[in-house]
Amino acid sequence: MDQTHRIDEIAFDKTGTLIIGRPEVSAIEVLNGPKDEIIKLAAQIERQSNHPLAQAIAKLNKQKPDSIKVETVKGKGIIATLNNQKYYLGNQKLIVENTRANAKLCETIDHLSQLGNSIVTFANEDQSQLAVFGIKVPI
Repeated sequence: MDQTHRIDEIAFDKTGTLIIGRPEVSAIEVLNGPKDEIIKLAAQIERQSNHPLAQAIAKLNKQKPDSIKVETVKGKGIIATLNNQKYYLGNQKLIVENTRANAKLCETIDHLSQLGNSIVTFANEDQSQLAVFGIKVPI
């Protein structure tokens, strides 16, 4: 408090919350597929984005990405193509629109959301790889 006279500006997020740190992954729920591979792929794909939630996931694996073609879907997330396979990282709507509805996915998203997490979902086209990342920002 002694230094508050030196503050010129204070930034709040869109909900009015004072943010101290950067987003961090607080939970990873793998619904289908090998956890290590999913984390590696998700991190490599998210490395192509500068969105703060994407950067939280990108920190999970420092390995340089293979040649990945990335398409940003405004307000939804990323569609990435790697080795002729499509991967989807983003909100629930992106996954449902491009793969299919999944009751377990919806339950997991609801559970992690109730714990105060922002949600990033990960899936490939047939959902043989499917995960939900919970992300929190220290406040």
